Amino acid sequence: GAESAIGAKSTPLGYNRAYVRAGRDPTLPAFLQAWREGRNFVTNGPMVFLSTESGRQPGDTIDLPPSGGKVVFRVRAVSDQPLRSVELVANGLVRARADLSTSQREAELAFSIDVKEGTWVAARCTAEDRLLSDQELGMYSEQGGLPASPTRLRFAHTSPIYITVGTKKPRVAASVDEAEKMLEAFKRFAQKRADGQYLAEILDVLPEHIP
Repeated sequence: GAESAIGAKSTPLGYNRAYVRAGRDPTLPAFLQAWREGRNFVTNGPMVFLSTESGRQPGDTIDLPPSGGKVVFRVRAVSDQPLRSVELVANGLVRARADLSTSQREAELAFSIDVKEGTWVAARCTAEDRLLSDQELGMYSEQGGLPASPTRLRFAHTSPIYITVGTKKPRVAASVDEAEKMLEAFKRFAQKRADGQYLAEILDVLPEHIP
């Protein structure tokens, strides 16, 4: 899935993408449902894949007993540009990093986590874009009115695999706070930039407590 996010991004159509695990030849509703369930990763460059030793992937849930247990995660990153980092993140904290050479374009990481509480686990990676010249990269500095300067950093991030321990599901206060800040910013953006015919629909799906 790819959009131009007109009004928010100055990058070309398809520059930011989401790859969705929706099975072979899915219908559009099935594709969208898989996306809603978090069976995807987002990227503007490298590809990143997350799985467990038992075959679970982003969007899936692992149920552990109240005592918890160990879960082995595997991360694979592939890029047509040099990779800069490959990481495994649990509840917002980096739990493992891959050691990379300066020219490496593919990497794998395996790491065992001792899980004692509800946890979400995701994978992420970064790469350095060397495709554009400095002049070509500079063309984006004034487009779209964005405050940030263009960068050669490219990234990919998976949706989480969720782990429930007993009856305790993942709920990390810092993650919830960050998500609410993002929703607040999105609401302000929508109120300022969204077309009137879509604004009511957007505001309807946002939580009532978001100011």
